[in-house]
Amino acid sequence: MLAAARYGALNAQIKTRAASLPSSYHYRTLLAAPTNAVLLDVLRQINVPLPEDGSLPSKQWLIAQWLVPDFHTVIRRTSGSAQRLVRSLISRFDLENVKYAVRAIAAKERVRGEALLDLGEVATVSLSALEGVKQTTDLHTAVTGTLFAAPFHRGTYNLEEEGGTFTIESMLDRVVYISLQKAAEAFHGSGAVRIRRLVTHLVGALSLLWLLRYRQAYGLAPEAAAGLSMINTSPLAAESIRHLAQTATFEEFCASMQTESAMKRWHNGEAPVEWERRLWQRMLQMARMMLYGPPFGFSVVVGFLFLKEWAIRDIALICQGRGVGLHAGVLEPALLSNELSPVWQGDVP
Repeated sequence: MLAAARYGALNAQIKTRAASLPSSYHYRTLLAAPTNAVLLDVLRQINVPLPEDGSLPSKQWLIAQWLVPDFHTVIRRTSGSAQRLVRSLISRFDLENVKYAVRAIAAKERVRGEALLDLGEVATVSLSALEGVKQTTDLHTAVTGTLFAAPFHRGTYNLEEEGGTFTIESMLDRVVYISLQKAAEAFHGSGAVRIRRLVTHLVGALSLLWLLRYRQAYGLAPEAAAGLSMINTSPLAAESIRHLAQTATFEEFCASMQTESAMKRWHNGEAPVEWERRLWQRMLQMARMMLYGPPFGFSVVVGFLFLKEWAIRDIALICQGRGVGLHAGVLEPALLSNELSPVWQGDVP
């Protein structure tokens, strides 16, 4: 009863914050904004924090200033399996920082602080430690005691001897999403079914995308691609992944998807880019439904965190696109908001 009351108070606060998330109207207005000044005004209307110098916010800025405070709020008000679940969600952002440092070392470049995601106190890997990384031993020290330590240690040989980041990045990806899946399975409070369903969708979508990348971009053998892609331990899903790994082209992959009872729901005849976009849109639909779930369920919190994360992704995409002069007609198809019209009819920069 005490946990339900605690989640009820937290959920009420979260739902208040959710009310300010961008709507289809805001996305359309951002796309149609004739100047950066108008675009910034629209962002202010939905209480998006903005840089003091008047520049358009970057993804790094939005995560640090708009999403991390929510993680702080949730971490302070949770404990046990709920807090472990949230920390597993946060580890995906730590993953981006660690992978960036790995790439910088491989390219013999310095780690730029402005390219890192500042997670503040909720970070697993210290930002200052990453900024000082110059070689693999520095990075090994920075990740010691975290879930990144073991895969980094196993993949160091490939980074130093082969000069490629593929092996170590795939190891880091897997350890983070396996941890997230285990954290979701370990949570048994109110809303647990919705949370597990969302995380299963996320991991399943990533497994399929990894499979395509491993087979078609990196040219791995079917057995290797399947082995690296399988995170979900469901025998049915594992068998489907093995079958799909045998396909040589995206067209063959799509045809096989339609015959796999465990996978056919993931595809509806789209081109590769549109298919991937629809995977994430389905997850957004699930997250939206979670906001209206059990009033004392932790699924409300998880759904909100995912919705805000993807809102940041779309806002950053619009701002970055505007910065390089892309037109609204180019940007709109890349947005994940499924409330936008299928085709942008405007003709503004």
